[in-house]
Amino acid sequence: MKKIFILSVIACAASMQVAAQGAIDDIVASVERNNNGLKASLAQMSADSINLRTSNNLEDPRIAFEYNFGDREGDKWGIGISQAFDWPALYGERATANRHRSNALAAAARAEAVETRLAARLLCLEIVRTNRLIDAQQLILNNVNELYALYSKAFEHGESSIIDLNKIKLERIAAVQALEELKSSRNSLKQQLAGMNGNKPFDGIVLDALNMYPADELRDIDFYRNLCATANPQAEYFAHLDNSIKSDVKAAKMGWLPKFELGYQYTNELGEGFNGVTAGVSIPLFSNKRKVAAAKAEALTNELRQASLGNENTSRINDEYARAVSLRSQLTQYGDVIADNANFTVLRKALDGGQITLLNYLLELRYFLDAKQKYLNLEHSYHATLASLARYL
Repeated sequence: MKKIFILSVIACAASMQVAAQGAIDDIVASVERNNNGLKASLAQMSADSINLRTSNNLEDPRIAFEYNFGDREGDKWGIGISQAFDWPALYGERATANRHRSNALAAAARAEAVETRLAARLLCLEIVRTNRLIDAQQLILNNVNELYALYSKAFEHGESSIIDLNKIKLERIAAVQALEELKSSRNSLKQQLAGMNGNKPFDGIVLDALNMYPADELRDIDFYRNLCATANPQAEYFAHLDNSIKSDVKAAKMGWLPKFELGYQYTNELGEGFNGVTAGVSIPLFSNKRKVAAAKAEALTNELRQASLGNENTSRINDEYARAVSLRSQLTQYGDVIADNANFTVLRKALDGGQITLLNYLLELRYFLDAKQKYLNLEHSYHATLASLARYL
């Protein structure tokens, strides 16, 4: 029977963790849909992509008209239209560069979305921590209120001193103040989360009831390394940018090739019309100067940034993984003695049975409350570290 009860408790806790995971995932998805910053970035990305496409257009056709006044033979006039264009292969190379740059812009937008989702998830985990601290503090306040009622009645019958009663009063004031501070902190977190969601409500989710962490487990460090290597949009951004810059270098080298202009010309002279074609060649002696060097410098800069990003990610994953392992170990040590509220129950029984004094009870109560708060803070830090490690899932 006892085994069945334990299994039932474990199953209930697991289902609550699954529900918590679902609620947090729903909140994060809602933030991604409604976040004004992400909407603005997507709009800017769309505008920038359109501007890139327009940068490879042909030049506008040129229409020219001339009228010359003659003293004896009569006037002369003419009209012509012409079209200038670069070396044909340049357009293909620019189109390739622009395509990669558009992909880079899209990857940058996804990278921003990753950071926004992580920020929303961390806020949710902070709300879970605060709700759990509120539950623990509320338990203490309830206990102190019960004591105050008992000792007030005992004082009225001359069975307790004013000193004991005042001790409980001071403890109750401190407990109420701590509870109010926690609730104020929770309200601030809720407002931040609402702001990230465009101040729209989270349908079907009560943030004050969000008090369970997701059932996340720490995986092997290679899992997080591979995840960062294959699903990191920042790395994708630099890869696309690298391809774009390579095409820019090729285009800059082609920039020394001549430009052409073809057109049609009609001239009317002394009442007689002349039709013909015009052709011209432009040699870019000055306009392409130093463009190749500039493109190569940009390629080197991007290569160094890629290397820097790789080093930063490697360092971050190593640090966060080591932190997660340490936190998990500390939680295991604490969990055996502080994870539940059994200590508070035992202390109360000892006080009611006369085994400890009121002063000792209050001191021990505060000691175990501090330990409980430390455990809850460690628990939050552990899950926040897991969320950061798994940000690209």
